[in-house]
Amino acid sequence: MTHTALKNEFRVILWLVFCAKTLARPRYSETGKDIPFRRDMRPEEGARKQIEIYKAMSGKERLRLTFEMWEAALAMTKASERAMNPDLSDEEIEKRARIRMTGGFTRSIGTT
Repeated sequence: MTHTALKNEFRVILWLVFCAKTLARPRYSETGKDIPFRRDMRPEEGARKQIEIYKAMSGKERLRLTFEMWEAALAMTKASERAMNPDLSDEEIEKRARIRMTGGFTRSIGTT
């Protein structure tokens, strides 16, 4: 799989995780008012709404969401690797999943 294909796969995973988290939340704002939910929203409208939601979040909330999406995507990638290679050790599955997620860059910060 090429680097571009991996990036596109990751974007799809992030979008699915975002949608799942958004739909799982109560549809009420902090003020208690009902938040309209439309099933007929076009993708362009959805993308604009998603940007509005991100802009309304604090930096801390956006960072937390990013880490949650990363962990969810990593879990899905590990499950995919396990399905393709059931006989590999947990350490090897972890390594392969991280390689897929990072496009091959797996070195820890601070190492040479």
